[in-house]
Amino acid sequence: MTQVGHFERVRAARGWKVLAGAACLLGLLAAPAAAMTVILDIGWGWMDADGMTEAELASGYNLQVGSIVQVILYDSATYPDDTFQAGEADDNFGIMGESPTNPDGLPDANIYDPESAPAGHVIAYTTQIGPAVGGNYYGQNWFNIYASFQILGTYDSMYIRVFETTQFGDGVVESSYWGISAVLVSGAVLQTWFAVYDDTAAPNLNYFEVIPEPGTFSLLTAGGIGLWAARRRRLKRK
Repeated sequence: MTQVGHFERVRAARGWKVLAGAACLLGLLAAPAAAMTVILDIGWGWMDADGMTEAELASGYNLQVGSIVQVILYDSATYPDDTFQAGEADDNFGIMGESPTNPDGLPDANIYDPESAPAGHVIAYTTQIGPAVGGNYYGQNWFNIYASFQILGTYDSMYIRVFETTQFGDGVVESSYWGISAVLVSGAVLQTWFAVYDDTAAPNLNYFEVIPEPGTFSLLTAGGIGLWAARRRRLKRK
């Protein structure tokens, strides 16, 4: 009886330890993490009466209504290297393979992942260029993106990437013009950032492909397992 009681006490003590560990974990998860607020105000247009038309946006800057815009954040103290600003694709994106056909005859036949970023960098926000707004104070058309969002982490540097294309299809290789803006570095929370049109041109052309979402892979895998199981059942019945 004494031995049984001893085991029960040991088991109870272990149970309390497990509960205490779970409580600590929940406390850590519930604790507020460091968050920064980013207020983004990006516009394309001339600061005089000559407004930029959509045709000028497409021809002069390889952008159009619907073009993809990404906000990239990072910590300059941890990742001071700014080689990505040289505009090389392999400094800005992960390589997914090589285009076997290279239909556009590009010098760089690598296929890049537009949803990747350099080490220590995070794609904090993604949006698209909307229709131009006319009749503002300068009497011009103005392509404007305004967004306010929060992101967890300690970041003090921000830049944007733009793509000419309006969408990247899962598993589809396509070429797109792309470019990056100048970097804004702040000693505290990033406040409103205004970038002019010539800071967001897309002069580079490369191949891109988006990896299908994990959910798509799981569905395909589940479907494959189901077909395999059904086939085995049919074979057993014969």
